[in-house]
Amino acid sequence: MAKLLIVDDDHDTCEYLKEFFEQRKCLVVIKNSAPSALLFIKAERPDIVLLDVRLGEGQQDGLSFLQNIKKFDATIKVVIMTVASDDQAREKAFAFGADDFIQKPFHAAYLEGVVSQKVAALAQEKKKSLLLPKILIVDDEMETRQTLRDYLSRRVECEILEASSGYEAIEKLKKETIDLLLTDMKMPGIRGTEVMEQARAISEDMPIIVLTKWDSAQMSQQMKDFGAEYIPKPFSLKIVKSKVEEKLKSIGKFFIKNG
Repeated sequence: MAKLLIVDDDHDTCEYLKEFFEQRKCLVVIKNSAPSALLFIKAERPDIVLLDVRLGEGQQDGLSFLQNIKKFDATIKVVIMTVASDDQAREKAFAFGADDFIQKPFHAAYLEGVVSQKVAALAQEKKKSLLLPKILIVDDEMETRQTLRDYLSRRVECEILEASSGYEAIEKLKKETIDLLLTDMKMPGIRGTEVMEQARAISEDMPIIVLTKWDSAQMSQQMKDFGAEYIPKPFSLKIVKSKVEEKLKSIGKFFIKNG
């Protein structure tokens, strides 16, 4: 059942749409202002928001509220409803993150088709998210984690988690289903070897890539013992990406990044 939020200050429009979509087995909630709508969005995370551009005098306009929604959760589908018909208004709405743009007045059947498309798109996205590999990046240097996250997330279809310490990494290994571990070796407290031991206790097949300043025969042997590979620091991001792709392919979870 799709969860639908209608944000409009026009009572008649809201009630009409509520009745229309409830008959089509949607869970529908009405909010007449941006503040109350945002509270609901943060608490309940609706699937789709039908958002009017003009929310009444003295209120935040719909387009700026659209940005708030997308900043909170970009996966929420937002359909803009407005009396404006010019191309500039449409372009502005899409530039702000709108998923569709409908001019008032509209036929409810047309809006139903738009909502159905968004529900189908959400279902596909959720299905895809279940297939995407989870990569855990472990490093006590925030800059290193962010660099790896930014570079890989733009080039590899994946979900990236971060840990700033060995302890945090072990907690995430226990709670999440991690497909690939990308870890530093030398960290305060729990070291990379202990993180790898935990990873191996959970899964003997989890690919592990170690990024470390240590580069020696002893390190090479240690990596073999864990069934891991290591890349010396400072590292090439292209080499890291290549290794990540290789490991994901080995477990059947490599997907080409679109766009």
